[in-house]
Formats: sequence, C-alpha cells, structure tokens
Amino acid sequence: MHFHGHNTEITASNAWHEYDRQLWLSRKNAVLIEPQGPYKAADGGIGKLESQDGLKRLLDEVMSVLVQEGVAPAGAQLGRLALSGHSGAYKPISYCIKVGGVG
Repeated sequence: MHFHGHNTEITASNAWHEYDRQLWLSRKNAVLIEPQGPYKAADGGIGKLESQDGLKRLLDEVMSVLVQEGVAPAGAQLGRLALSGHSGAYKPISYCIKVGGVG
C-alpha cells in the first residue's frame, strides 16, 4: 500500500513514480493499493483509515473485490503487507500502524 505525499494526488504521483510499472517489472504476486488522500493539499489526513480498524476494513473490502472479480480465489487471505509513502505520508502510515487493526 502506497500513500502519496502532500500537494499531489495518486494519479499524478503514480505517473511520476510509475509504482504500477515497478510492481509489474518486479514480477511479484502482489496487489498495489494506492488510497487517494487529500487532493493537492498540504494535509496528511486519510479519512476512515484514521479510525479504529480502518485499515483492516479497507483490506477486507479489497480482498472481497479481488474475489468477486476473479483475481483471487474464494477464501483467499491477505499475505504480507508493506506500507510506503513519501512526504506527508508518515501520518497515514502511523495511523495504519497504531489503530489499523492489522498485526
């Protein structure tokens, strides 16, 4: 999961840094999740991810969609999770660690 930084948005951030291309070139069996944070603002807020178990609920929803779309088999579970970001992304990452509900 990657969080964009201050004063940008995920589409531009991905275009600049090519996170999706980097993942594809790595040939890893992984899913890239890029939540849209505050749009082009100097704000480190991340909405519902700041609430208790917010990260767990988001990841449960992602897994559900992956199963519905046939990308993952029924009963699939999340493996390892890496949190990354730049600039103001320290704040959403800290919320995910502190109250996210994922060990």
